[in-house]
Amino acid sequence: VSVKSAAKIDIVFLSGAASKNPMIEERISKLTGTMLSARLESKQKDFEGRYDQIFNVNDKIDSRDISIGRAALSNLVGGIGYFFGQSKIALPKGFTQKNGDKYILYWPAALYTAVPSRSVFPRGFLWDEGFHQLVIGRWDVHISMDIIGDWLDLLNSDGWIPREQILGAEALSKIPEEFVLQYPSNGNPPTLFLAIRDFASGILANKFSDEEAEKISTFLERAYVRLNSWFQWFNSTQSGRYEGTFYWHGRDNMTARELNPQTLTSGLDDYPRASHPNDEERHVDLRRELLRETLEPPKLQFVPHIGYVNLFPFMMGAIPPESWVLEKQLDLISNTSILWTDYGLRSLSKTSSIYMKYNTEHDAPYWRGAIWINMNYMTLSALHHYAHEKGPYKGRAGELYDKLRSNLIRNIVQNYHQTGFLWENYDQKNKGKGKGSRAFTGWTSLVLLMMGESYPTLHK
Repeated sequence: VSVKSAAKIDIVFLSGAASKNPMIEERISKLTGTMLSARLESKQKDFEGRYDQIFNVNDKIDSRDISIGRAALSNLVGGIGYFFGQSKIALPKGFTQKNGDKYILYWPAALYTAVPSRSVFPRGFLWDEGFHQLVIGRWDVHISMDIIGDWLDLLNSDGWIPREQILGAEALSKIPEEFVLQYPSNGNPPTLFLAIRDFASGILANKFSDEEAEKISTFLERAYVRLNSWFQWFNSTQSGRYEGTFYWHGRDNMTARELNPQTLTSGLDDYPRASHPNDEERHVDLRRELLRETLEPPKLQFVPHIGYVNLFPFMMGAIPPESWVLEKQLDLISNTSILWTDYGLRSLSKTSSIYMKYNTEHDAPYWRGAIWINMNYMTLSALHHYAHEKGPYKGRAGELYDKLRSNLIRNIVQNYHQTGFLWENYDQKNKGKGKGSRAFTGWTSLVLLMMGESYPTLHK
């Protein structure tokens, strides 16, 4: 079929189309042409009416940009899939099966989940999914509960959930072999709790109908045992040598190829951590150990690489609104040599010794300067929170909130108009240009919540 640009074709898959049944023509006419167009127009009006009611963006952004929020939601929801298969679980080091395999199969499992990108990452990612549900849960809380329930059903008897769900041949075909095995000692940020918190906050704030509130309460009661088991797994397996300390497992302490051994389990793959992975590491939220070249034997010390991780207590609203620590966090956010750019907050400060450095000769910087929308959304959420809390920094938080929100939306929208895509992250060194995977309508769809100024409740 050859057509000119902007043409439309109706293609109908119809059983029995080869028969001489006189009803065939009637069936085709109902599924194509004006009848189909009328049906689609009716459904589109229903969608737009519900969209406007839920997200309330019309008075908050330019009219030409409203369609981008709709596209973000539609592609995120359109990326929800049903997967079935068995994860490959790595055996302990030194163990192999009789056939030579170094893994065992998880039980056959089904997973109903959204995906970060249908074309590049067509599978479930545990830490991505919590951010997806912040959007999906506002659109349809029932879908969100079904998805979260499926993820919790993957919990094993120890309270562990495999962080990547590579279920089925299609998902397996899209991932390099070295990333297929899942390790029972390794976790992933439990961001599903963000969506769970949204459910609970919504009930307390009477945001749901009585029927919805009852269903959500029942779901939370049933999910509690699994959520508690998951929490206890983190508390017991990811703890450090000293009481009250934690560190991400799964780092390679034998590699000689990497500038800084990656921490894939944290979600911030190449974000700077201690140069020599061991159980002395303390991955606290406010500081990270410094990677540096030295002629002396390595020793424990605290020297900050400033980036997103430094803002975690701020993002979660854990800092009292009158605290001097809050002022310091606002200083980090607003400093153009550290995190602030005209397109959003960069992931790692320009002052870091490994800012925008390759991790190997082939691994380009990933979380070493790029602008990521999930972390910017969490920062916006905190700024919005502190802008409405009594305290000496209320006004400054409000000013930074307005500027950061404007910068983020403007850049995402501009890239969308230029390329037709939402992107995995954005390049703060190249005028905010989209980079990484295109058609990344996973957590980049959080731009819709930025437009509608819809944020999680941060409890005092």
